[in-house]
Amino acid sequence: MDWYENEQELKKAISFLLKYHCCYDWKVYATSSTPCYNYAIGDANISETLKDAIRRYYRNLSIEERKALNREIAFLLGERWFVKEDSIVKILSRILHEGNPANDRNKISVISIALRTQINQRIHLLEALKTIETQEDLK
Repeated sequence: MDWYENEQELKKAISFLLKYHCCYDWKVYATSSTPCYNYAIGDANISETLKDAIRRYYRNLSIEERKALNREIAFLLGERWFVKEDSIVKILSRILHEGNPANDRNKISVISIALRTQINQRIHLLEALKTIETQEDLK
C-alpha cells in the first residue's frame, strides 16, 4: 500500500503543503511547462492511484471544507474565484508524487532554510523602511 492510500497520511501531507505554502511556487505547479521542466512529460510519471486518492480525498470533504480548500488554492495561484477540481488534483499530485513532505527530513530541512531566507529578506526590507522613515522624519 502506498502512503497516500491512507487518507490520514494524505490529509497530513496536504495540510503540511498548505501550512508551508510560502515555500512552494504554486503557479509553477499549475502551469504546463517552465523553461526548465515540461510537465506534460513529467505528468506521465505520476501515479494514477495518487491522482485518484487526491480526488477521493477532495470529494470526501464537506462542501464547506471543499470551498475553503478551493479558495485557499485559488488565492495561492492568484485567482479571483475558484480552481477546478482537476487543477487541484494536478497541482497536488505534482507536489506529492515524490512522497509525503511532512515525513521527509530532507524536505523539511529545505523548507526550514527557505523560511529562514524569507525571514532574513523581510528583516532587510524592514530595515530599509526604517531608514526611509527616518529620512522622512528629518525633512
